Amino acid sequence: NNFYFNKYRWGIVLITCVCLIGVWLFKKEIVRRTGLSFAMIGILFSLCITICTGARVFGWDEQIHYNKVVDLGYLGDYEPNGAEEILIANVAPDYNTYEEKAASIAALNQIASYEGETIHKENWGITFGRIPFVLPSIGYKLVGSLNMGFNRTFMLGKMFFTMIYIALMGIAIWRTKRYKILITCIGLMPTSLFLASSYTYDCIIIACAMLGFVLWMNEILEPDKRIKTSNLLLIIGLFSFASLSKAIYAPLLLLIFLFNKNKLGNKKNMWLLRGIACGVILALLATMLLPTAANTIANNVDYGGDKRGGDTGSVRQILSILNYPFQYIKLLVKEIFSLDNFRNFGDAKLDDFIFLNLGFLSFGKYGTIPDKYVVILLPILFLAILGEKRRGIKLSKFQMIFYYIVLGLIVVLIWSALYVQFTVVGAEQIAGVQVRYYLPITVPLLAGLPLKKWRVGYKESTIY
Repeated sequence: NNFYFNKYRWGIVLITCVCLIGVWLFKKEIVRRTGLSFAMIGILFSLCITICTGARVFGWDEQIHYNKVVDLGYLGDYEPNGAEEILIANVAPDYNTYEEKAASIAALNQIASYEGETIHKENWGITFGRIPFVLPSIGYKLVGSLNMGFNRTFMLGKMFFTMIYIALMGIAIWRTKRYKILITCIGLMPTSLFLASSYTYDCIIIACAMLGFVLWMNEILEPDKRIKTSNLLLIIGLFSFASLSKAIYAPLLLLIFLFNKNKLGNKKNMWLLRGIACGVILALLATMLLPTAANTIANNVDYGGDKRGGDTGSVRQILSILNYPFQYIKLLVKEIFSLDNFRNFGDAKLDDFIFLNLGFLSFGKYGTIPDKYVVILLPILFLAILGEKRRGIKLSKFQMIFYYIVLGLIVVLIWSALYVQFTVVGAEQIAGVQVRYYLPITVPLLAGLPLKKWRVGYKESTIY
């Protein structure tokens, strides 16, 4: 038996030890500069994930998102290189050892020197859903021009998603007046960092929704203080940007309805802003609903569905819902409150885990950390929520009802969208719903809970 120095494993150990020692030595600085501490720790572990995974697609539908990044880098027809074709087709060989990974990297670097088949483009290919990929695509194109080898180019392309996520989440932690520890914990959860280290819009959606909510929460805590125009535009812009790729989060803009006339200057401004919010929501939802609605009216039953195959179809599913509305409502309620349907790949044998694990401790095709680690996860979340000195948001009972109706509407849209697009027509269960879809609204869901009278205090060596 020979001993091999595995730089990836030792890198993880080294980074973990450095972070633990740093937390122990600089406790006060970390508490005082939580946003900066989050950024440093987040970058280190995201970099570690990126280097360990290398030129492979392991995230949820990562090959599809990677294809969009490559495609947006060209104004017209183009020939992707051989390595890009392999990853887009998701046919790269698996590896499980240090030597196999080295061989895979060498092969992809060599294959990248060959051009693939020509891809024809009628236009640049920018749609609402692709806008979050524009900046990473530019970065990927610039890195590719440096001729550093395909493996490094692919990894550095991921880092553009990482930097956007870390920057927005770091600002959210720095600016928030409530739940600083909770936002930091959720931002550093393994699944969150795994998404930030992948080719996916999920990390951008989470970060934009989180920063938008923080700015909104800061304003709602001072209901009679006039809001700055710049803050108002940022809230609208961040909530809208979070909804470009997934319009199911568009109802977040309805939270603006909770700003009173004193916050907006006068009653006229209040109603004007509400009208603008409704207009933006309708425009965002139209990008998701109009094509399907038009084809439904035209009775084009072959439109929509999961491109990966299966007996799915958006038009046929909507017609099924219209024919059996009460059965669908019953199914929707049952599925939402049945935690059994939270799965990564829809297979109970592959990922039969507690939903908290699937939301915070899941790594896509890498699998999910076993249920026993909930023993660690639950106390962390418990302390993050109840350990805050200042908690809760200032809303009346009526406003709180409206607040949770908005969040409930988002939940309904999540399940309905997956039912229409990815579930077999007429099925008695909803497929494809994953707990990561809840990450953008996790803090809003917890922030409204009536826990002001509950308190957990802790010192360096005592929890009481």
